[in-house]
Amino acid sequence: MLSATSAFVHLRILFPIDAIQKKLNPKKGVLERYKAYIAGQFAATWEQLQAGRSYANAGPDMLLFYDETDRYINHSEGDRIQALCPGARLVKTNAYSHLKILAAPELAHAVGAFLKKERISWPT
Repeated sequence: MLSATSAFVHLRILFPIDAIQKKLNPKKGVLERYKAYIAGQFAATWEQLQAGRSYANAGPDMLLFYDETDRYINHSEGDRIQALCPGARLVKTNAYSHLKILAAPELAHAVGAFLKKERISWPT
């Protein structure tokens, strides 16, 4: 089983590929080489990464934290990952965006509870 840290690293690299493609529009060969480089770091193919290999079976060892106002990473990715990893904890906020999320008090609380292995409930 891969750790939540591996999944975090994976997400920070994998999903911005879409943004790179939209904003920079690199040649297909450049983007394909970059995908191969990233996949190689996980000893996987790009297709396996897209299917969730880097975080498959992480389950209760994974804490996902997304903000619904993030312009860079779509919060629906958290739903997708949670569906692939039964038992993973997903926390969503809607006030911090991409740049302020690490200062969110909800994050500190969620991480503390996660490290203590407590079940936390969040208002919807």
